[in-house]
Parts: sequence; C-alpha cells; structure tokens
Amino acid sequence: MEECTHGIQTVMQPARLLRLSEECERDFPASPLGEQSRLVAAGARHALDIQRAIGLSGDFFEDPVGDAAYRDNLVNAVRGDKEAAYRIAVAYKSGGSGVAANPRRTEQWLQFAAELGNGKAAWELAEIYNYGGLVADAARFEKIALDLGYQPPVRLPTRGY
Repeated sequence: MEECTHGIQTVMQPARLLRLSEECERDFPASPLGEQSRLVAAGARHALDIQRAIGLSGDFFEDPVGDAAYRDNLVNAVRGDKEAAYRIAVAYKSGGSGVAANPRRTEQWLQFAAELGNGKAAWELAEIYNYGGLVADAARFEKIALDLGYQPPVRLPTRGY
C-alpha cells in the first residue's frame, strides 16, 4: 500500500500515473487508497487525453527545473488541475518559480490549461494567437474562454494610436 501511495504522489507522467492508479484501485478497492486512486485516475486520464490531443511528448511533464511551488503545481497539473497548469504557464511567461521565461512553454502550458477548462488560459492563448496572426486559432480559444464563462477585461476602443 505504501508503494501505491508514494507512486501516486510522485509519478510525473499522465500515462504512468493512470496505469499506477488503476493498479492501486484494483489492489485496494475497498480502502481509502482505492477511492483516492479512482479520483487520481480520472484526472490523469483527462490530462493524458489532452496531452495526446495537443501533441505533447510524454516527457513534457518531467521538467527538472523550478522551485517547490512549481513542482507542486506540476504534480497537480499531471492530475488534471487546470489552475495548477495555468500557474505553470504564468511562471514560464514571467520567468518566476525558478524557471526561465519561455514563450513556447508558456503557449504549451496555456493550451494544456485551456483544454483542462481554464477560461483565463484560453483567453490569454487567444491573445497570443491573435497577435501572431493565427486568427482561426485565436477565435477557437476565444470561444472556449467565453464558453467556460471567462469575462474578458473591458478594452478601450481603438483611437488610431
């Protein structure tokens, strides 16, 4: 049981986490660990589906950088936490939490967070795509943000400057 508990707390790839949590659920179905394993499996399955859909490699989540807060967010993001995934994107955007600013990683984490259901991440991704001239992608993520209930900030009308 300790091996399952430790693995569920430390595995950093959705596919491996899903496999492990399903094994733990099978081995300890009536215990609190079995229930925890079911919940973890659901989050990992969702994260794995998104990882595959947006074309992220399996080692995307095994980034050996960052401070303790970054690592905690990474653990939670692998388990399907949309807010943790967004916080990682913000870290890469600003160069905080012990990681260097990286526009590509920012975009990847925003997309991952948006697909998990984070409206703010979807909106920020739409803005990145809009500024980059990727109008169709911008429209897609803007719609996702609005469908998720995100309320964009009020913008001043363009005045020619």
